[in-house]
This record gives sequence, C-alpha cells and structure tokens, in this order.
Amino acid sequence: DDTVHVTAPQHEVSALRVARTAAPRTAAGEWAAAWWLSKPAASWQVTLTRRATGEVVRTWTGEGTLSAVRVTWDGTSESGTPVAAGGYAWRLTATPADGTGADATASGVVKVTD
Repeated sequence: DDTVHVTAPQHEVSALRVARTAAPRTAAGEWAAAWWLSKPAASWQVTLTRRATGEVVRTWTGEGTLSAVRVTWDGTSESGTPVAAGGYAWRLTATPADGTGADATASGVVKVTD
C-alpha cells in the first residue's frame, strides 16, 4: 500500500571518535597532520599552544567533513611571525554531524626544531 513506517533504531548510535592520527612529533619547516574520524563531523577545530607559556599560536577551524581533518602549518603564528623552537601541544575537537554524543577529541605534541 506504499505506506512508510519509521521506527526507532534497535541499537545505540556510535559516538564520534578519532579513529587514526598522523601527526608528526617534530617539525622542521612544514608540519602536516591528519586525523580520520569514525563518522561525519559538523565542525572541527585544531589548536596549537606553546607548552612553555600556554599561549595559543595557531587555530584552524572547518565546517563539516565526512571522514578526515587535515591541517598544514608553516611554523608561523596567527600574525605570520615565525614561532620559537620548542614544544607545542595540539588539540583536535570535532562535533558529531548527527548531534549524537559528545565531541571527539585528540591531543599530542610537536617539537619545532627551527
């Protein structure tokens, strides 16, 4: 009779998570990082903070992505000046596109050598 019936899912919807990370631990020149997600994200943000001072030196943001987040960094701050050599912490936060569950996060460090 061409009737459509919509029912609640019989299983729990999985949370958004970072399934794989490829973020080098050292950077001399350009740093290229990628994070693969378990399902689509509505938005994402990657923040890079100088560990010695807690100062945020770069922030990247993006709209929805189906599977991966990628950023490249040329070793400069938001203002375009080269950052000092030393340790930096990165943090990825991604919001699930389906609105189910908490944001996915991942974090790590990168050492700038020149």
